[in-house]
Amino acid sequence: MNTSTTSDKAPIPSPGELRRNREERNRLENEIAELSARIDAAVYELLVRIRRFDELGGWSGATSYPQWLSWRANLAPGTAREYVRVAHALADLPKTSDALRRGQISYSKVRAITRVATAATEDRLLHLA
Repeated sequence: MNTSTTSDKAPIPSPGELRRNREERNRLENEIAELSARIDAAVYELLVRIRRFDELGGWSGATSYPQWLSWRANLAPGTAREYVRVAHALADLPKTSDALRRGQISYSKVRAITRVATAATEDRLLHLA
């Protein structure tokens, strides 16, 4: 049995409300994309520092660099391991590294690329990403 009445339904938005909602959605969409690109660019900066800190042996005395990074940066152990792996892999993938630096590709895609890319396949994988 349907007990709803017309008074139970949401009011139909006015054309002005529809326009404002559309404008707000467009604004939010752009802000989300911009913030995501900025986050990815910040992750690039973090990875550069992770690689350099490892090169300097800054974590000596710890069980492993990922273990130290997990402790110092308050990361899950698996996340720390992936950051170290990706940081070093990017040294051999300059185009992927640059795309992440510019926020043109997400860290998630970079993780996938660095698992399989070589200098010979980097361009193709970036195109697919």
